[in-house]
Amino acid sequence: MQNRAIPTLIAIRMLSSTTTTMIDIPTLIGYSATLFAVIGGIFLFFWFKESGSVRYLWFGLPFLLGFLGAVFLINPSIFPGLWDLRLGSWLILLAYGFAWQAVRAFYRRPILVLACVLPTLLWMALSILVFGPWNWPAASAGMRALIVALFNGLAAYELRRSDSDDLPSRPILLWIFAAYALFALIRAPFTAILPAPLGAGATEAWAVVVYNLSVVTQALLVGAFIISMTRERLAMEHYRMTLLDPLTGAYNRRAFDRQTSEWARSSFPARTQVAALLFDIDHFKQINDRFGHAVGDQIIVLAALTARDVVRDSDMVFRMGGEEFVCLLPNTTREEAVQVAERLRSSFQTAAKSIGDKPVNATLSVGISISSFSTVLPDGLLRRADEALYQAKNNGRNRIVLAEA
Repeated sequence: MQNRAIPTLIAIRMLSSTTTTMIDIPTLIGYSATLFAVIGGIFLFFWFKESGSVRYLWFGLPFLLGFLGAVFLINPSIFPGLWDLRLGSWLILLAYGFAWQAVRAFYRRPILVLACVLPTLLWMALSILVFGPWNWPAASAGMRALIVALFNGLAAYELRRSDSDDLPSRPILLWIFAAYALFALIRAPFTAILPAPLGAGATEAWAVVVYNLSVVTQALLVGAFIISMTRERLAMEHYRMTLLDPLTGAYNRRAFDRQTSEWARSSFPARTQVAALLFDIDHFKQINDRFGHAVGDQIIVLAALTARDVVRDSDMVFRMGGEEFVCLLPNTTREEAVQVAERLRSSFQTAAKSIGDKPVNATLSVGISISSFSTVLPDGLLRRADEALYQAKNNGRNRIVLAEA
């Protein structure tokens, strides 16, 4: 009677000793264990190669735990009684939890080890104290299925809440985790009638094959797509670096052309407006000549930081070259643009009074142009803002001018 309380995969040993089919169950599980070890080893290799990058370690841990769990199931003689078999099932459950943590590690979120360990330890305790003594194998199998569904569902949730990263492989991996969560959730209520290892019924070879195939397929898919997402993120970061100015961290001219071109191709309501604030630092050459290029660079960086401080999160700051910048403010009226420009001018004047112990007293001038999204063109938007900036310079500098509509 106690054997009926053995965890789902435990019955594999019983099948391998009684079946006359051509399927060698231990060998099948052994192949799976080898595959898990290889994938886990690949991630560990990347971990060492990338100077101990923690995310690769977390990518490898689920596969290594799966490998250890399979070893206990194939060779149930390491510990007396049912302990090795229980440990094998526990390690496999833990592997699903660590897969969830691997997704969190990919997005640099805090690792929740206890959230993985506690549900699996609860199953272990109930298996020892309740499911075994009371001969409730279906309850044990059902709980394992629910834990697997929980961890897969949480991994899918982590991917769902990260839909702003635009990685092509992310939605595919999301649906992989969601599909396997649904598969585990659906079979949980039927564990009393499903054969082991899908449920708690008498073990059948086809059930072992189906279960093993599902586990191996998920491992391969998750491993492939997590590597794909890593490479996609790296490529995206490299691409983003080509859109940033290395000195200030602001966007560069290429990013400006890209953004305005996207707006020109998009459909917006005719009355939706975008404002361009073109500004540069007054008498910048004199600042460089008097205080040196190091101070000049600090003034340029200060201008970019001030601009980012006064604009909204949805606005963008671009360094167009030298000491010249432009801020793009979507969905902004003429009055709002003037207010932002004035905050920019006055904030910079206050911040640039001195650099270190040097009384720089730098100021800037701002030219403003307004355009609708439906007619925005990079050259026209900048030309009118540049005309307004030129007028601000002629009027004495340290001021703002709004271009005529």
